[in-house]
Amino acid sequence: MNKPSVLFADASARALAAVPSPCQEVLAALMSPDATTVEIGALIARDKIMNYRVLQAINSAQFGLSRRITDAAEAVGLLGFATVRSILAELDALQSVQSAQPGVLPPELPLLPPFHASQARQAEQTAVRG
Repeated sequence: MNKPSVLFADASARALAAVPSPCQEVLAALMSPDATTVEIGALIARDKIMNYRVLQAINSAQFGLSRRITDAAEAVGLLGFATVRSILAELDALQSVQSAQPGVLPPELPLLPPFHASQARQAEQTAVRG
């Protein structure tokens, strides 16, 4: 009797794992040569956490914009696909760890400012100049 329920639970877990996360959907869309900032922005805006992280990045002091950006599509256009991909890959990794092992990471960790590839390039350029 226990075996069928274990098999059912295992099959359910596999079915859930096969469903891509919102981050994975956007990451896949970013790989398309036909992707537009409007399409990517619309996908990001559907998920509050992704939307928050992308808007948090573009409105950070690093970019020094004179106005606040509130539209995900505009943020994608300003950040560029590579930076958005970096933000979402980091977020997807954090969410994967937290869902696989709840309590391993502190709950406030996803709200910390993300470190982006652009920041790494900027630091590298500064080090080369210095």
